[in-house]
Amino acid sequence: MNCGDEYQEWEYHQSYYEHPWTHNDQNTRDHIKDLIKVLEAENEREMSEVHPALAFLDITSIMSVIVPVTQLFSLSQHVKYIALEIFQRYMTSHMNSLLEHVTETTNKDRKRERLIKAVEKNVADQSPLRLMTCIMIASKLFSHKKHMTPQMCQKYLKRMKVVTSARAVIRSERNILEQIDSRLYRRSSMVVYVGMMVWLGGLGGGDLRDFRQGVVQAGAPMMDPKQLFSRALCVLNVVYMKHEEVYLDLYTILSGFTTITNDHRAAYSHVMADRMLLGAAVVAAAGLIAGSESMCAVLVATFSHHITRISKRDILTLASCIVRATGLAVYPLDLLATP
Repeated sequence: MNCGDEYQEWEYHQSYYEHPWTHNDQNTRDHIKDLIKVLEAENEREMSEVHPALAFLDITSIMSVIVPVTQLFSLSQHVKYIALEIFQRYMTSHMNSLLEHVTETTNKDRKRERLIKAVEKNVADQSPLRLMTCIMIASKLFSHKKHMTPQMCQKYLKRMKVVTSARAVIRSERNILEQIDSRLYRRSSMVVYVGMMVWLGGLGGGDLRDFRQGVVQAGAPMMDPKQLFSRALCVLNVVYMKHEEVYLDLYTILSGFTTITNDHRAAYSHVMADRMLLGAAVVAAAGLIAGSESMCAVLVATFSHHITRISKRDILTLASCIVRATGLAVYPLDLLATP
């Protein structure tokens, strides 16, 4: 598949990310079902190919830069997560290339150690420029008119006390695109996963009968799907702004250890890359926060029914970590005792 074809397919599926439940036609329902299959396949691919370095990246610090930038320039919700994904792929690929060059051209001695430290420092020094460039690239994917420019990046970097030029931003853009082979549409935004989960929860396709029946049986109040989607995006922001806290909490529950051991980093990277699980847990947590335990239980039961690979316990365990990160005192794990 060439880059143009890849973009058209990616754009086609992205078009249904926001409020798909407002469409009441068979074509939309069929499309969402196709989208679910695409996202499941995409998620499996990303989990199998995830780089162990994912467990080392400080996502919280990265998002502490991305979020204010996207808010300041009123960029699409997608931009945050696509920019993060591009930055992650660039950094892992770039570091791999540099370290491979060092190990191939030097002996295993102090000189190599000094070179590796110098490489790491150089990459760290360049990371603000690279991150701003990734945000600019991501913004171009969602609007031809309202996107960041090299001059805007330069001015914002100056606020971060990073002196550079618009020309340097352009060079940075070229370097990033070359490093990732211009594969900008590798995976869908997390906003798509969240929207799909809201639809999958029984709120979609204009047919709320099954969901209403489940809610009534569980004694939960009905919730407007638009409200649930909005709350879920707020919860998603919390997850990424407290990423290390959420996933360290999950790791502690799963392993009993309070720090991620080197032996577990590679395996745990696959858990951190599971976007289907994250999407389900985010919407379940939003259902609990904005609705009730019964609402959360209905959503979790629906997710585990349609996506059999993900168990109720998996969703509720991650949702409990997410709710704790919000500072609330109610933990969805209690729902495991609900018949």
